[in-house]
Amino acid sequence: MLNPITVYGFLCLFALGDTAVQGSFEESALPPRVTETRQSPSGVEQDRTSVSTDDLENYFRKHRVIELSEEVLIGEVTSLDVGKNGDLLIADGLGQALWIFDKDGALKKEISPEACHPGFTMRPIEARYVQDLYILFLNSGPPGYRFNTDGSCLSSMHYEFLPPKSFSFDDQGHIYGIYSYPSGYRLVVMDEQGKKIHHFDLVEEPFPIIATRVEGSGVHYQDGHIFYVSVAIPALHKYSEEGELEEVYQVRPTFYRPIKRDLPDFSNPRNFVKEFVQIKKESTLVVNFYSLDADKFMLQYLNGSEMGFQIVDVQGNVLAEYLGLDFPFIQAKDGLAYRVVQPDLDEQGYLPNPFIEVYRYVGPETP
Repeated sequence: MLNPITVYGFLCLFALGDTAVQGSFEESALPPRVTETRQSPSGVEQDRTSVSTDDLENYFRKHRVIELSEEVLIGEVTSLDVGKNGDLLIADGLGQALWIFDKDGALKKEISPEACHPGFTMRPIEARYVQDLYILFLNSGPPGYRFNTDGSCLSSMHYEFLPPKSFSFDDQGHIYGIYSYPSGYRLVVMDEQGKKIHHFDLVEEPFPIIATRVEGSGVHYQDGHIFYVSVAIPALHKYSEEGELEEVYQVRPTFYRPIKRDLPDFSNPRNFVKEFVQIKKESTLVVNFYSLDADKFMLQYLNGSEMGFQIVDVQGNVLAEYLGLDFPFIQAKDGLAYRVVQPDLDEQGYLPNPFIEVYRYVGPETP
């Protein structure tokens, strides 16, 4: 999941030298890649002639604004998740902190592994509620930690665990993580502490360097199936739990601008950056993939300087699309989408904490 600064910043992860980065494995760190070629089902492309790209209020209407407590100083909302009781779980990558706020923005708890894991260095990447079972905290440094949903310590992660690029989970709390490697993506199924159970390769990437170096893509476990979207391919891939590719739904938006070339290798960093800026300017990238509700997904796109989205049901039907946002949603679930807004300096010259705008989906439903 991408935060607003990441989307409008550089949108790119680099693996410099031997430094490990989020969602990356050296090829030797995993078993050899499966080379068997699967026969992919025929892609199902939907008729979108009736899809509108007019007023945002046809799809999302502002529901409420949540003012976050000023008891703590928030530097950057790196990630946001919402618990079943409405609590807000916020990771601050700049302030290196993790908090739980109630549904109205009052501070409930600052949470940290330090009390039960002395010496743990907080460098937050993302934090998510895993159903109502536990909180999974991804960290750069020590790779992560688990908390109870009230913020109390639960356990460290398995020694094999590395933070995935994107992840989802099933009803038992098993983790489904996406990891990049030189040829593309791999899905690793793990237990609650991040110990690997099994893995399988995802769809072959036509632009493997973009796939591994550029933030985006996403995965969701839903009703015994795994849905995956690549940063470079506007298609919804449906897998079985065993890794069989069952369906490919082509959901290319009407405003889609295809990627024409892959990024160069990183041997010349200046040329790499120059090419990335150009590709971002002239192409459309899938930067977020959310489970909007039980039968709908939201795909969020970066289209040059504009943001757009699609609402797609689990059968691959495109219900709505929109282009023209000047902000990204940082989260979407239970029919609601969340935006982080940073106010300007106040009269005393201080920067207030950001607030959260909540939008309710009011657009088309699954037929």
